Amino acid sequence: MAANKLFLVLPIANNNALDEERVYLKVLSAASGPKEFEGILKRVVAAFRWVEGEEYVLYYDHSRFRDLYKKCSPEDQMQRPSPVQLLSILSQMTKVPDKMPDVRVNHVPLKQGILYGFVNLEGEALIDHDALENREYIKVEDVKGSPVNLVVVNCKREDVFQWFVKNRNPVRVIDVNYAKHGAKEKGAGKEVISARSYSDEEYQTMLPWAIGAVGCRKKYFMDLNKGRLVIFWNENLEIPTYHYYDVDIDDASENAKMWQEGGREMVDQIKAVAALKK
Repeated sequence: MAANKLFLVLPIANNNALDEERVYLKVLSAASGPKEFEGILKRVVAAFRWVEGEEYVLYYDHSRFRDLYKKCSPEDQMQRPSPVQLLSILSQMTKVPDKMPDVRVNHVPLKQGILYGFVNLEGEALIDHDALENREYIKVEDVKGSPVNLVVVNCKREDVFQWFVKNRNPVRVIDVNYAKHGAKEKGAGKEVISARSYSDEEYQTMLPWAIGAVGCRKKYFMDLNKGRLVIFWNENLEIPTYHYYDVDIDDASENAKMWQEGGREMVDQIKAVAALKK
């Protein structure tokens, strides 16, 4: 299945540019300092840390990124953060290609830029870091003059994560026929390893919110209402399919494994997501 196609919207940092994208992008103030430019890129990284390991392609406008990057710190000081440092957590970043059909934004024809790419590549969502100017008044049309609906997601970790919860492609599914976990826990060496506290429908509802370390088969969800830690295991099938069980939220063994797999950052995210869904 194709990965999710996202488009990162960045503001215009070069005030001297004669840029047709000014019709829909904000222009950063000439008084903005290096720390502000660096902060924009770092906040983008912070938003995407929560979806590390998801299957997506993040398209970006090279000129927008280049101008921001150049202004991160003075030229005579080698303090500028490297693209590797800033963007290492983004699974894939791809430049918006050129030589595609024109699009029109507020009746202005465009031959470049992030909306140009979003329309032509049939993007799923725009990740906007407060860069769209009067977004509610932006009117976009494709080469045939047909209106294009813009799906805009704020470039905040909670908002980007929840977009994946609702729109993740491919969709995660539970394995309701997995025999080793059941409604009643049996003794050691028996068929059922651990009990289940929820219905299959409830597990399926939790699964999109579950979080795991990159490259690890396990994902975790904390139910703060019932005090349960739910563990999902990826069965490595073509469709992401998981079997599942749950333990007490303070279970020492499972918490130790969770910390070992993802460390404090992952555990903090699991707790934050639990509070978000509560």
